[in-house]
Amino acid sequence: MKKVILPFVLFLAMLVGLYYSTKYINSTCDKLSEIAYETESSIAFEQWDDAYINSMVLLTSYEKDMSIVTLFLNHEELDIIYNETLKLTQYTKEEDKTHSLSSIHLVKSLIEGIKEGQKITLRNIL
Repeated sequence: MKKVILPFVLFLAMLVGLYYSTKYINSTCDKLSEIAYETESSIAFEQWDDAYINSMVLLTSYEKDMSIVTLFLNHEELDIIYNETLKLTQYTKEEDKTHSLSSIHLVKSLIEGIKEGQKITLRNIL
């Protein structure tokens, strides 16, 4: 009986950790998506000052919130998001609508992809 207790406690600890890490990732992705949508609408209406400020907020929020997420997720996707966010700040600073919109769309898609990857489905488990 003693041999069963430790694995069971470890399993429960793993489930609790999985629950809270998934909750944190989803809330972080929601926050970043909201900022990305605000940035996209500013770019679409050519409000470049707001777009630049929002892109800087997106960058600082990403740097702050994703430092913990790097423990759980694939660094490739996170690096692409970071690089595109850096590009976005420069595109909005230079008022380049085409590149800004493509960059923010890619950032939004990758953030949604991360969020989709955290859902508990048979595909994600296997």
